[in-house]
Amino acid sequence: MTTYAVNIGEKSFRVELIRRDAEMLTFNIGGNTYEVAVSACLDEIQVQAQSANSPATPRPSASKRSTTNAGQVVAPMPGIVTKLLVKAGDQVNAGQPLLTIEAMKMENSINSPCSGVVRKVCVEIGREVMGQQELVLIG
Repeated sequence: MTTYAVNIGEKSFRVELIRRDAEMLTFNIGGNTYEVAVSACLDEIQVQAQSANSPATPRPSASKRSTTNAGQVVAPMPGIVTKLLVKAGDQVNAGQPLLTIEAMKMENSINSPCSGVVRKVCVEIGREVMGQQELVLIG
């Protein structure tokens, strides 16, 4: 187990890294265990954290997102990207298939929520994705 000293402002924390695999980190801070999914999306890094000691906070589904995020396509569940049907710069229509995720031995087509131009593709074929991880950004 690797231990780090993390300073935030005037506070100091002891962080113990328990496990690291693919795109998931598990660590302990002050007796609380946290799992963190880290995904790189071109020039951005997204971190989603949840305490393993407390119930998960529900996140809105893609269909319930606000209109400011209408072009953000997120994974509805964890899985592996098996097909990528678009690239940055492609014109897409609402309902058009963008990619396929395999989860629990079933292929799930991920469709565009709106018409527009693909601004970013944040995944690659063969990559594991977490639920609610950003996949494609349409502008």
